[in-house]
Amino acid sequence: MDRQDIFLRVIEVADRLGAENPQQFRLLCSQFARVEPDELAAGLLLVISRSDPFQSSFQRQELAGRILARLSPKAQVDLASCLREVLPAYDPSIEEVPLYLESRCGREAVLSELRLIEATHRDTRTAASAKTMRWWLHDAIQLESSPSAAQADARSSSSKPQMKAKTYRLEGFQQRLGEWRGSAVRFNTFVDDHDRLHLALTHPAPGRDPVDLAFFYCTYLAGPTSWESVELDLHEIPLEDGSLGYEVCDTRAGFVVRCASVSLYWEEHSSLPEPVRPRST
Repeated sequence: MDRQDIFLRVIEVADRLGAENPQQFRLLCSQFARVEPDELAAGLLLVISRSDPFQSSFQRQELAGRILARLSPKAQVDLASCLREVLPAYDPSIEEVPLYLESRCGREAVLSELRLIEATHRDTRTAASAKTMRWWLHDAIQLESSPSAAQADARSSSSKPQMKAKTYRLEGFQQRLGEWRGSAVRFNTFVDDHDRLHLALTHPAPGRDPVDLAFFYCTYLAGPTSWESVELDLHEIPLEDGSLGYEVCDTRAGFVVRCASVSLYWEEHSSLPEPVRPRST
């Protein structure tokens, strides 16, 4: 199976069943998991770049994005070329694309290229798509229409606090989350497009801002909507579709959520990506 096969398979399923059919999503992930990473990434990104910017292609792009996030192929990405192909037809709600590029190329490299495109590109749709991707990556720099203005803004923003991004392994993320042990917690929102749960944690020490704890692609949720003295523990588990994920629980409060990945947004964007199942030898 090559990139063209992947492209055709994704659009066929999306056009027939949409992006949210769980059986087809599991089947596609199972089939694509055996594909060489460079071909897999290229095929999924073709779904974005070949979309008609003047017609709705949300279902196609959403399905490609979900697969990209779930399998996260370790491909070699030509960042500048990729962005220039993808941005003209990019659907702004597909956050998985900039997050995937961040995981492969690094946050600052992606943001630098997006800023350049936004500041210099004459196509307003491409520039708007670049700005949206920067928003998904929590870029604090505001650009003007000209390159010189953008450079000046970047220099003036160098002293402003910006959200850094760091990816953790399970033990490191548990330690990071432990800084909010004892916090009050409340149910903030649930976003059904990516089955994403957000909790707001208020630190027990005075003068510290609340933080946002997000769980992505939740498959199970139970417990109270708010409680005191949070004590969350994370464990790697097999999810219902056979993939690996996490169970996050506060035993004393009776709270449990099972999900594919977790992020903590504060002064740093701390992320715990989907676990990778070891390949059998």
